[in-house]
Amino acid sequence: MEGVYKSSAVVHIKDDQGTEMTKVISGVASISSSQVHEHAIHVDNVVANSPKHRTPSPHLMEDTKEARQKYLRVCGPLTKAALRGDWGTARVFIEEDRSILTASITKGHHIVLHLAAGTGCEHFVEQLVGMMTRKELELQDGKGNTAMCFAAINGSVQ
Repeated sequence: MEGVYKSSAVVHIKDDQGTEMTKVISGVASISSSQVHEHAIHVDNVVANSPKHRTPSPHLMEDTKEARQKYLRVCGPLTKAALRGDWGTARVFIEEDRSILTASITKGHHIVLHLAAGTGCEHFVEQLVGMMTRKELELQDGKGNTAMCFAAINGSVQ
């Protein structure tokens, strides 16, 4: 190895709402030799000033008889409706119980909007967005992804 160069940096980000997030990027290394030229980056998450992870309501995932019955009656059909873009079916469940909008309906803690955004069914997503508050739109799945993440992955830019 002819040379290894290391450095680190702190990235400070502030969004339009004033939420601050700090990330430390350390172990940035550039390794050079006559055969290899590689870059490596190691990122450590610093909790100070990081936005709180906004998770959906777990009420349908609770280990109670009532929650299990409602999960089986609602979550399977609602998940299928979201993945198929079947707004009529989804609307029936949501009108029956608005809390379904912000409830985890999968083991990955997805809400119906996460699933719909991933399919790219714009009409379905527009209907859900029209029923939800800004804070509800910011709910994250078990991996920290918002509906916007799923829409972006799907290629939706609206």
